[in-house]
Amino acid sequence: PDLLDAQGEVVTSPVRTSLPLKQARRITVDRFESQYLSSLLEQCNGVIKDAAGRAGVTTRQLSKLMGRHGLDKMDFRKKN
Repeated sequence: PDLLDAQGEVVTSPVRTSLPLKQARRITVDRFESQYLSSLLEQCNGVIKDAAGRAGVTTRQLSKLMGRHGLDKMDFRKKN
């Protein structure tokens, strides 16, 4: 999913003020990371080196983040 709307503004989810700030922040960051990584991996056809380069992180860091969010590079490979 796109992280920007048609005007180029960042798309955010509703703020959950019923939670403590620390918990609400963690949920928001997790959701953002998952969406960001999914979009990035889709654009890079699941190629970790390319995705890491575009994200400005090491391949090791990207792999850790993918594991945290249950993402598998093979799910983003285009089927021919």
